Amino acid sequence: ETADNFIESTILIESFTVDHMGTWTCTIFNLNFQGYLVHKKYVFQYSEAASLITYPLIETYDPEDGNTTFVWKIEGWPLEQIHLQCNIGLAGTHEIVREPQFYTKVPPRLTITLVLTAATKQGLIKCQLLNQDDIMDDMTITKVGDSCVPGQYGAGKSCYYCPLGETSPGGGTKCTRVPNSCAQDQFGEKCKNCPWGTVTFPTDIAAKEEDCRKVSRTSQCPSGTYGYGDTSECRACPPTFTSIKGAVKNSDCFKVTSFCGEVNHWGTKNNCTPCLDQQTSGQEAVK
Repeated sequence: ETADNFIESTILIESFTVDHMGTWTCTIFNLNFQGYLVHKKYVFQYSEAASLITYPLIETYDPEDGNTTFVWKIEGWPLEQIHLQCNIGLAGTHEIVREPQFYTKVPPRLTITLVLTAATKQGLIKCQLLNQDDIMDDMTITKVGDSCVPGQYGAGKSCYYCPLGETSPGGGTKCTRVPNSCAQDQFGEKCKNCPWGTVTFPTDIAAKEEDCRKVSRTSQCPSGTYGYGDTSECRACPPTFTSIKGAVKNSDCFKVTSFCGEVNHWGTKNNCTPCLDQQTSGQEAVK
């Protein structure tokens, strides 16, 4: 304060990035210092609360389509404590990549990418984006078709029945066409009978139960008979077999195990009906 003259030195700092943070010592040279140098320390500091600016919009993956990528972007500082945690057990099925962008963005940004490869087969994958112990994002990734039963295929998060004549083993995204080697009113590779009240025809390729369909004759035939073909014809069930009204095929008839047990009567044990006048029957007549 007692000096007659003052020397003012200006230090200009340009192109500052977060890589330059820390304590810097600057040495000032001036001929008027008579051999003495002036040292000045500068501390560069920067911080901003980390925030999530981009997160994945898809929540499913399909290994049959190859790799699936999920991207998170975070900005702020510091970023070293940000990490992605997923419950993927098998090595070689995924990769987590961290890409910091310190030089071109202020505030700095961090991109974290999860890549699920075609080798991933896990049904549900739970991931959390963590800022130390704080959860920034929490998501569940589902394998497409994982919950689909045989005869269905997956699309997105939903399951749909395969088209007529196609089937699937379940748990996937594709249906395959199967040859129809079954008899009329049967379906599937093991040729199971269609459910009650539904049929298939010789020209059908019935791969699954949903390919069995109802027909207009469903309610036409009385008990003890069944519909035949796509007509109004009703045929009697085989001996010792009966049916309820509306049967549409032979396999809708069922064997009676509890007969009426009376001559000249028909029906079951709990529903014995006398035969009409001038008609007779044995003890095992069911119609």
